[in-house]
Amino acid sequence: MEFQALTTAKVMDWRGWFYGLSHAAIAGAANSVTGIITAPDRFNLSSWNGFEHVLAMAGVGAFVGFWIYLKQAPLPEWSGDDRRKDVPNG
Repeated sequence: MEFQALTTAKVMDWRGWFYGLSHAAIAGAANSVTGIITAPDRFNLSSWNGFEHVLAMAGVGAFVGFWIYLKQAPLPEWSGDDRRKDVPNG
């Protein structure tokens, strides 16, 4: 009975979930470009101090995007008709 349940169990779409998670983090980090545009004297790439500010802003953006995505999709969705392929049909 348990073996039959394992062969018909649906799998979670981890690939799509990790894709969305990384997409949210990259999009959040990309928003650091707005800091360079709005305050170029503080967020510039010509000095190490300015580069540190840009990296910090990108890190915070990625952090926020990461957690917002986790709020929207805490676990991957169950994929439609996919069945576990690692368990042989008995």
